[in-house]
Amino acid sequence: MKSEPNNSGQPGAASWYEDEDALLGVARTVRLPRRTPNISGYDSLKELSRGGQGVVYEAVQRSTRQRVAIKVLLAGALATPAQQRRFEREAELAASLRHPAIVRIFDSGVTTDGFAYLVMEFVDGHPLDELLRELLPDEGRQAAIKRRVEVLARVCQGVAHAHQRGVIHRDLKPGNVLLDANGPHVVDFGLAKLTGGQESIEVSRTGQFLGSLPWSSPEQAEGAIDGLDVRSDVYSLGVMLYQAATGTFPYEVRKSIATTLENIKTAQPVPPRQLSRAVDEDLQTVILKCLAKEPARRYQSATELADDLLAWLAGEPVRARRDSAWYTLRRRAKRYRRVAWVAGAFAVVLAGALGWSVYAFGMVSKARDMASEEAANAKRAESFLEHMLQAPDPKNQGRDVRVADILDTAAGSVEEQFKDHPLSAANAHSLLAGTYSALGLYDKALPEYEAAEKQFIATLGADSDEALGAKSGRAACYYELGQVDKSVQVAREAADRARALFGEMHQRTLDCESVLSVSLDAAGNMKEALPLKESIAQRTEKLKGPAHDDTVNALNNLAVAQIHANQADKARATLNHLLDMMVKAHGEEYPDCIRMMLNLATVEKNQGDYAAAEKHLTRFAALAPKVLGPDNPDTFVGLSNYGDLLLKQERYDEAKKVLEATLEDQRRVLGPGHRTTLGTLNNLAMACDDLDQRELAEKYHREAYAGIIKAMGPDNVQSLISTANLADALVRYGEVDEGEQLLAEMVPRARKKLGDDHWLCGVFAGNLARAHLAAHRLDDALAAGEYAVDVLNKTLGPANDRTQSAVQRLGQIHEAMEAEIRSGARRL
Repeated sequence: MKSEPNNSGQPGAASWYEDEDALLGVARTVRLPRRTPNISGYDSLKELSRGGQGVVYEAVQRSTRQRVAIKVLLAGALATPAQQRRFEREAELAASLRHPAIVRIFDSGVTTDGFAYLVMEFVDGHPLDELLRELLPDEGRQAAIKRRVEVLARVCQGVAHAHQRGVIHRDLKPGNVLLDANGPHVVDFGLAKLTGGQESIEVSRTGQFLGSLPWSSPEQAEGAIDGLDVRSDVYSLGVMLYQAATGTFPYEVRKSIATTLENIKTAQPVPPRQLSRAVDEDLQTVILKCLAKEPARRYQSATELADDLLAWLAGEPVRARRDSAWYTLRRRAKRYRRVAWVAGAFAVVLAGALGWSVYAFGMVSKARDMASEEAANAKRAESFLEHMLQAPDPKNQGRDVRVADILDTAAGSVEEQFKDHPLSAANAHSLLAGTYSALGLYDKALPEYEAAEKQFIATLGADSDEALGAKSGRAACYYELGQVDKSVQVAREAADRARALFGEMHQRTLDCESVLSVSLDAAGNMKEALPLKESIAQRTEKLKGPAHDDTVNALNNLAVAQIHANQADKARATLNHLLDMMVKAHGEEYPDCIRMMLNLATVEKNQGDYAAAEKHLTRFAALAPKVLGPDNPDTFVGLSNYGDLLLKQERYDEAKKVLEATLEDQRRVLGPGHRTTLGTLNNLAMACDDLDQRELAEKYHREAYAGIIKAMGPDNVQSLISTANLADALVRYGEVDEGEQLLAEMVPRARKKLGDDHWLCGVFAGNLARAHLAAHRLDDALAAGEYAVDVLNKTLGPANDRTQSAVQRLGQIHEAMEAEIRSGARRL
């Protein structure tokens, strides 16, 4: 972040709402000192601004030399040890947020003077309120409003990401959104909680105000701090949307604080279309739904709001007005004017269907009556997790308490906590599962998804969106834990049911199919995986547009399948395009960009372009531990791939050191049986092999083989590769009979599984030819060798190293046959 901008509204005479310090002065009892603090690990501190919560400095992180922003918070917020422990736990949770529309928190601590500080991403941009203060032009006003809504839609997506991880902002306003070339970035996530409300204004003896007044929700104005949930943030987003569309606030906020508080609680917003005809009915509906005084009448999540804004931007019907079947027809006809005349011919048929529509929405209205109870269930789950953040005491446990420790405690008490509220229990399990997954703790996420699915089925039914979401999450955990066959089975059940219930264009269907496609890919079932991923990418792009994150992820998944299907040129072109687009949109230090670097490097390595692969893997190794986390499974995969690249470059000692260190960390974090741990073990075995450390190599090969077969079954692609590696090593070590037998049994299974024309089958057959040659079974060697050369020529091409190796081996077989002919042992 660059600075802490003023909390300004619209042009005009200065008033209290334009000066946060003036507003907060009535409650402020402490001030930050003027001297620059000394914070260990950071140099060149330069004050950027002073605001309502503290002082922002620009600094340089000593270890990485990157620019950061440091916010030093008000004194007094951490007056007691309990408050300090709470700050540390809440800061860790806020730091776990990873989204391009949220300014990242890198570090936190307390200075020697007792001032809490947060180290954040430096955004070289300007606050959103500068954009909103600009007068909307008379000409092109609709286009200007659309540009503003596009920005706020991305803000909503960032806020939704935080909400899904149990973090509520509580102080959303234009001044807390910074804009740069990559889009909006929300700052100060969680600070209203982190500082314990110390910057708040006391409005009564019984209630405290929490948030910046003009953008606050009615419940904030009431001082109901304990009653705040995600819908309070939705209200604040609605005020920002109102400003974006009209250039002013929804009610008077320039008079006294008491009058402003009363207006927030009771005054109905002036309909935006009364102020500007450039605001259409759909956008007005969205804005007014956000600004409902009763939380139950608002969007129940920032995700719902973001979806409606994206629908409006795309010219699609918004959910806020979905009660009207005629509205939907009118909206689609407006979007497709050239088709509307033809569609009119079918109006009678459509009108005949309205009877069901009215009846169906009658049932929806009953469901809407349950919204308050659903919101209460969600609130119970969020409050439960928030309570757990305050519960553990490090002194009692003898070590630092991490978010994962708190989640473990929470997971063990869900059933008792919600014994009378089964839907709240399901929501809590689902929230815990998602948070565990975000931290890469899939073994802990799995039982939470199982419990959530069971209770969603009991309360909402097996065909509910929530139950299918939990089932799909369970399948994803199986995949991450290496239980690929089980992942395919469960993901297929979820995808088939979602498709039948919601249709192929529904987001739940796409989500479930995505998990299925990845699982099929891991199982080596490319006949299903590749066309499914192609279909998902096409439908997602049609639904969300070419630049949407979901489309990018779908295309990235498709590129991975293309790699496995030996369509390397297609995969490389796709990944290069995506990486370039994502870096421009989000910057290099964005999780999906880093994962794309890894996938692109894999293609480049397989194509023999080691220089390009090293460039991307070196950058990955520098960024992944910092952005994804040092213990993230993807970080381990990248480091293991880097070790494999060093092997291919014949830098064997370097490779062994990288792989040994990675393997040690993987065994500690993921366990010895995790699929990525076993992959690294396999690479380490080959490094020892190349270094002529035969005993170690054979030991590691056998461990990897046994572990992969146990985890994935004998016919999984990774199992087939591990079998080939072990067998090939045994043949070279002189244990020809065992190696030949392993290959002779495996190659037919591989051809059945992958297809006769798969390049891996060519590689396996080449290994078998070498084993037969070593055993002096030359006829068998010739058959296997000729098949290998034929397949590899067709798939990898004659210039590929593997093809040339197979051709050389075939020549050796012919030479051995000619030698037998010359000796008389073989007749022509």
